[in-house]
Amino acid sequence: MFFFRKKTHIVDCFVANQMVYEHFPIAPAKEFIPTWFKKLESTYKVNVPNTLRDRAATVKRCPGITNLFNKGFVLPLWTDMKLHFNALDNNQFEFKYEAAVEDPYWRMEVHDSMQYTGLFRDNFFQSKISSPWLIKEKSGLDFMFIEPTYTMTNPNIFTVIPGVLNFKYQNYANINIMTEITNPMQKQIDISAGEPLAHIIPLTEDNVELRIHKVSKEEFEKLDESTRPYKWYGTYFDRKKKIDNKCPVHRKDL
Repeated sequence: MFFFRKKTHIVDCFVANQMVYEHFPIAPAKEFIPTWFKKLESTYKVNVPNTLRDRAATVKRCPGITNLFNKGFVLPLWTDMKLHFNALDNNQFEFKYEAAVEDPYWRMEVHDSMQYTGLFRDNFFQSKISSPWLIKEKSGLDFMFIEPTYTMTNPNIFTVIPGVLNFKYQNYANINIMTEITNPMQKQIDISAGEPLAHIIPLTEDNVELRIHKVSKEEFEKLDESTRPYKWYGTYFDRKKKIDNKCPVHRKDL
């Protein structure tokens, strides 16, 4: 019988803001298990006639949920945010964003609907919350970005759009959300600091070690410049090709 030691992938997360580093760090998902789940009993009493069973299982015994809480890590919101929407004619709207703490490293922006024509109905729109974090992982591991559904107080307010990211070729950890303009609940969206925004799951059976770093603004800017887009589109694939061409494993001329 052969035993193979699992490889360990190091995920380095960098932030320049001291408040975010101390109070709202990226952390393992198991540290964000919601209170309702912790308080929930594993079984509950049922009254089913003509049966010997008097108890049934709750979702606390669901392996699909419990396994999810033990996979990957979570990126929480780093400041209170208010998103204001005012619906206009022809599926147009006015948008205003407020943050309890302002910082040049985070912001909110709305995407042109032409970028996702045909996705959902016309009264939905996409916006992006730029996070204060830069993430690096050297081996080229892919990470699934999903909504932390079980920690959300009201999933009807907005939807976190899923995707697969790679932190070898780019270092941003921004959160894209979809919002319904005509939903009266979404005229103003309040999101509290510390609320989980994204569940980041490594797509591997190997070990993954999370490391958090507080760096100076100068160091952060230097890291940011290494993956900052330098043209309208195609930057990611240009960078991926350039990095892979330096690697003997990926080079086609060897």
